[in-house]
Amino acid sequence: MKKNEELEKENTRLQNQAKKTEEEAEAKVEAVKEQADKEVAKVKHNYEAKEFELFGREEGVGQREILVSVKEHNIDTEIKNKALAMVEAEINVLASAASKQRKELAEEYKIKNQKLWRKYDVMMVGYKGMVQFTLFYAIITTVIMAIRTEVIRVDFDGFIHMIGNGIMTIFEWSKVAGMFVAQLGDMIPNATASMIVCWGLLIIVCVAIIGGLGATIVVLVKKYMCFFTKRQADAISVYVGLFILAITVFTADIIKSILSINLFLMAFLNFIGYTVVRGIIQAENTEAKKKILKYAGITVGGIGAFAVIVYFFGAIGIIAIPIGCLMAMSEN
Repeated sequence: MKKNEELEKENTRLQNQAKKTEEEAEAKVEAVKEQADKEVAKVKHNYEAKEFELFGREEGVGQREILVSVKEHNIDTEIKNKALAMVEAEINVLASAASKQRKELAEEYKIKNQKLWRKYDVMMVGYKGMVQFTLFYAIITTVIMAIRTEVIRVDFDGFIHMIGNGIMTIFEWSKVAGMFVAQLGDMIPNATASMIVCWGLLIIVCVAIIGGLGATIVVLVKKYMCFFTKRQADAISVYVGLFILAITVFTADIIKSILSINLFLMAFLNFIGYTVVRGIIQAENTEAKKKILKYAGITVGGIGAFAVIVYFFGAIGIIAIPIGCLMAMSEN
């Protein structure tokens, strides 16, 4: 009985002790839990504080980066502006120096060019003077030799007389042709009218022949002179003419022993031939060359045909042949 009571007491004591121990353990667990919660809260608070601080730092870094970018842009702009200003200043300096040097070179070139032109003018004056003196001397000596050569004097007189005789012959031919045509007036029974018609036809034919030949000669001479003045009136033509005259003078006896020809006429024809050949060489295209040959052929052919008509048919042929050709063409 007593043991049971002791056991119950011991059991009660153990239960109380176990309950107390359990309560102490719960209290410790609660305390540890509270402590852990506090630590967790503290750690969480510290984390949030650090996170906020880090976010603030990130914003500051972003702002700083923006400020740095702005400053870098400003610095780049300033550097570019300063570089452009320096380059422009250097360009202006170089341009000014180049302009100054260019002006100096231009002035120097102008002065040297003027000096060279003066030297050139002096040389050209001397050269032209020498050439003209030589040419004048050659002309004088050639003319003196021509005057002293009897064959040349005789042919010169013959050339002048040939021109005069040619003119008189043309007048005589025109008169003969006019009288031939004037015979048509004899067919009129009225003597007064017949005389008026005869004289009228005579005058018309003479004027037509002389005027036609004169106009043809004037046109040909004018065309030739225009061509010669425009393309060949230079020292070369003078030298060629002088050369032809000199050759004619110094070989006059030899030429006369071979050919019975007027030397002045031969020299004149040689010079005309020179101008034709030179004109063909000077022509820039084939059409111009053909044109020169055409006019030269027409001139030579016309003169030849005129000479043949006069030689075989006389002065009447000048009128009769053209009239016959016109009548044949009208019948066709």
